[in-house]
Amino acid sequence: MILGTVDVLWGLLMLIVNGLRMSGVIDNYQTHDVSDAQEIGRHIGEIVAVVISVAALPVGGLSAFAGYRIRRAEAYPVALAAAILNMVPCYQTTCCGLVGLPLGIWALVTLMNVDVKATFR
Repeated sequence: MILGTVDVLWGLLMLIVNGLRMSGVIDNYQTHDVSDAQEIGRHIGEIVAVVISVAALPVGGLSAFAGYRIRRAEAYPVALAAAILNMVPCYQTTCCGLVGLPLGIWALVTLMNVDVKATFR
């Protein structure tokens, strides 16, 4: 639940910051003496950052929802899906998967335990 909540909050923050940067409200770049190729590269980087931030929202939301359902021992398939999604590196906003990978592996190993499977409805 915590990882999913952090992903959602960080994704929202990055979405706001990158949106403000793209709109020109925040501009920390030195735009003078910049070639057209550098300017295009900067805009492509901003677009990629927005896409990653947007992708973190539903995945982080699913992770938080699955964590809630795991605590209540409900929705085993949702819990498995969230554990697998947390293991995908670089979708997350939290350290490029450095946090999600070990937590996802731990959750998957725990969910595969026969006793844990039996507690789900």
